[in-house]
Amino acid sequence: MSQRAQPGSSHATQATPTASLLETLPSELRRQVLSHISDLDDLRALMFASPVFYQQYRLDRKHVLSQVLISTLGSLLVDAYAVQRSATLYSPPRPLPLDTMREFIQNYTSLRFAVPELVLEDCTLADLVDMAAFHRSVARPLSLKCAALFLQHLDPSLKGHKPGGYRVVARLDPAETLALFFGAFNPWEVEEIDCIYTLIRNKYDAVLDAIQCDLATDNPSFDNRDRLSTPPGSWDFSHESADRRRLREGTALRGLRLFSKVLATHDHEELVKTMQQYQVKSGTYEHVLSWVAQHRRRAVYPSAGDLAEARGEKLAFAGDTKDGPPLAWVIGWRGRYTNVYGPVIPAPLKAWGHVFWDCRRLVESKGKDAVLRARDERGGGA
Repeated sequence: MSQRAQPGSSHATQATPTASLLETLPSELRRQVLSHISDLDDLRALMFASPVFYQQYRLDRKHVLSQVLISTLGSLLVDAYAVQRSATLYSPPRPLPLDTMREFIQNYTSLRFAVPELVLEDCTLADLVDMAAFHRSVARPLSLKCAALFLQHLDPSLKGHKPGGYRVVARLDPAETLALFFGAFNPWEVEEIDCIYTLIRNKYDAVLDAIQCDLATDNPSFDNRDRLSTPPGSWDFSHESADRRRLREGTALRGLRLFSKVLATHDHEELVKTMQQYQVKSGTYEHVLSWVAQHRRRAVYPSAGDLAEARGEKLAFAGDTKDGPPLAWVIGWRGRYTNVYGPVIPAPLKAWGHVFWDCRRLVESKGKDAVLRARDERGGGA
């Protein structure tokens, strides 16, 4: 079998006639061509097809990669930037220092509506490469897998389709960081994050069932099983034990890279080793989203969203816009601004990611009817 070709090598895919013509352009025009490529995959394909453009790319790699990331990610650019930044700051299971967290929150909030070039202003080339790699190898493939899992819970006959409003997978990496500044998001955006978290948590629930015997305290593989204490590497995975709840949450909060690895692992022994290596305990995320925590926030330090709800403000559906509420959220709360999320929202709605669906697909599928039924069962809520 031949060795895999490298970009710009003599073994790379032969350039197309169009690419050959473009290669004759002056260097500055070739730079403009590269800067206007709208997708990372297209950029990669050109690098393999044309040694000339590969060398041009190497001369101005940071600028070109910045422009292609802006075109590829669109409104998700600031979230991808936050993912990259949080990955450099966060080393689980140790928590972030409070001052570092505050600075991170302020920076993220200030950039949410900034021009794309400003978002990437302080990024190094290595940062941009990491963002591109995360998008291609983790975020985009996972968005398709998550969409398929959501569809299974709503209507399996829709297989092959995906919710058109799917836009937020990258925000859950890591969720533990984001959980501490949910005030930066609209309530339907928090619910988007929680739908993805719930999907990941439920997957890990199934994984814990699969490896329960392998990591049980009485498994013969633990040579110190006669001790009164729990052997290192073993856990109590009995149904809804404290260990199980905290491990399920903590492992989900390890982020999307680990989740992607777990989904791709089909060998049982390899799965056991992966979980032993990466699983950690946590109680942060679900506590922050709990009704008790939300009630305390309203009573002690109400947010702008809490005040809008208290004033009885209306919330209209203005189409599938970048920052506006999705149709499912608006009809679920009867057009009223409602600043609640998390466990308040019925689990069956979370199971198919109701807030990710654009208007057309929600209406054409069974989704709108499901939202209306859930609302009516609650007597006015979602």
